[in-house]
Amino acid sequence: HAAVNFSQMDTFGFPPNAPALMRQPPPTEKNSVTMKEVMKCLPTKHQAGVTIATVYDLTRIFPDERFLGDYSDGLFTDIAALEAILRFQEKISD
Repeated sequence: HAAVNFSQMDTFGFPPNAPALMRQPPPTEKNSVTMKEVMKCLPTKHQAGVTIATVYDLTRIFPDERFLGDYSDGLFTDIAALEAILRFQEKISD
């Protein structure tokens, strides 16, 4: 999940790279498209802005975000649970 989400901004943050939508049908012949036709296909500024904002929200790391194996809040006090957490953290760090 993180490997996919956190790298999306690199691709989708620049709409011409991978537009979320196209306003015209795709070309049917190679080398027959002008720059004007390409520009008509790309999303409007508003549509591109919505895409960028959505991708930004999906890819940012929140200050209170917790990752797999992070039990730093002290909720577990039982020795057996703490030992299980340590074993789990060692396995996922390998």
